[in-house]
Order: sequence, then C-alpha cells, then structure tokens
Amino acid sequence: MKKIFTLILMVAIAIVSSSTINAGTPINQSELPKACLTFITKHFPNEQIRKVEKDNGRRGMEYEVDFVSGAEIELTQTAIGKMSRQPVAIQSPLQ
Repeated sequence: MKKIFTLILMVAIAIVSSSTINAGTPINQSELPKACLTFITKHFPNEQIRKVEKDNGRRGMEYEVDFVSGAEIELTQTAIGKMSRQPVAIQSPLQ
C-alpha cells in the first residue's frame, strides 16, 4: 500500500512539474520582436492583447499571444505563426 501511494505521489509531482516547465515566460507586449508586432498590427488591427508569453521552442524563440476576444496565435521571431484558437461568436437572441 505504501509503495502504491509513493508511486501515485511521484507521478502527480512529475505531471505538475512538467506542465510548469512547458509554460512560457510572461513578457510585455513591447518585448515582442518588431516582425511580430507588425504581423499583429496588420492581421489583427481591432484586437487587444491580453497576454504574451515567450518560450524556447523547436523553431527557436516562440511567442504565444492571447487576445481579449479569446483568440490565440503562436509566432516565431520572424512572425511566422498559426492560429491556435479562434474566438467563439456569441449570437444575440432574435427579437
């Protein structure tokens, strides 16, 4: 019983620590590379940035930008990116 409890505890600690390690480092919007800021301004002119994180990914430095609308994009230093989640449109009831 003690071995099972220890094993479960070790697995739980490993899961928590790996999710913390994979989390990006929060940064200010002004710390984004110029190419990223230009991309955001051009393709998302009406969006407000809620949060920016940077992470050393497979393609070098990567940036995750979360918008107030709920949309998220991931960018590299050269602003090559992908949309990871689109905002959900809330429709008003018919009047």
